[in-house]
Amino acid sequence: MSWKTLMKMMTDKYCPRNEIKKLEMEVWELKVKGTDLASYTQRFQKLALLCGRMFSEEADKIEKYVRGLPDMIHGNVVASKPKMMQEAIEIATELMDKKVRTFAERETASVTPPNWPAAEYWVRGVLPHGSTTQDIY
Repeated sequence: MSWKTLMKMMTDKYCPRNEIKKLEMEVWELKVKGTDLASYTQRFQKLALLCGRMFSEEADKIEKYVRGLPDMIHGNVVASKPKMMQEAIEIATELMDKKVRTFAERETASVTPPNWPAAEYWVRGVLPHGSTTQDIY
């Protein structure tokens, strides 16, 4: 007996039909919240196991997973044409990590002007976050 057959038998026997319907609705509405790709991926995988009949092919599962990704990485994951679910997850994770890193680097760069030692803020009369030394006195 295959794993898929066993899962179907267990689901049919122990999971009420109305509960499976609720989980299927959750799958259709599931999306990444902010940049929390790990939580999205974990929840998607749990739901995909319980709602196996929604995904007759691996491609169906990949398509739905990718549909829930944010626009900033969605196109790149689609363009990579993943063939396996794990490949789609790895590509999405790599892209999201890169976006988060880039965003953090930009935020850091915007707070501290390049090559200005902290003491020079006082000499120039400018403090981080756009304040001036005159604002303090």
